[in-house]
Amino acid sequence: MSLNKPVFVALLIGSLFVSSVTSSLADSRGIEQAGSAMLIGLSASGVASTLARGDREGARQMGSAMVVTITLTVALKHALNEKRPNGKDHSFPSGHSSIAFSVAEFMRARYGWAEGGFAYGAASFVACSRVLAKQHYVHDVVAGALLGATSAFLLTKPYKGWQASIHGDAHTLVVGLGRRW
Repeated sequence: MSLNKPVFVALLIGSLFVSSVTSSLADSRGIEQAGSAMLIGLSASGVASTLARGDREGARQMGSAMVVTITLTVALKHALNEKRPNGKDHSFPSGHSSIAFSVAEFMRARYGWAEGGFAYGAASFVACSRVLAKQHYVHDVVAGALLGATSAFLLTKPYKGWQASIHGDAHTLVVGLGRRW
């Protein structure tokens, strides 16, 4: 069995990502460093997904979503200037969370839940790590998550090609495969 280029790149990024998170957990600042490493790995996975497919339009969409997310996050941080749990400034909204959820929603919206589900799990870890490390309050990370995900949702269009989807409720599970061209 041979691996196609996108799958190989995704596995490589995933391996580097797990390695960096594992080594970060052993460090003195533990959860804070693990969350930051997770954010870097998640962002790298988003970039790798576009590069592996040669998806220039996706790269532009991800870049646009990131610029909007970061601009709004920084503007709100400076306009509101809430104190962090550790006493420092600029708590609201969480920048780590806004970036992580922007990447996660980009991956979900562009490439489907197969990649987006993993990305949302990683983004959730990033957000939780910020609260556990006493860098943010819960409302900071929730606001950051909403800001980032909304920016990417509004600026991302689905990728051409095959996409898997999963939908369900308490009584039904639908697994679908669709193609855009």
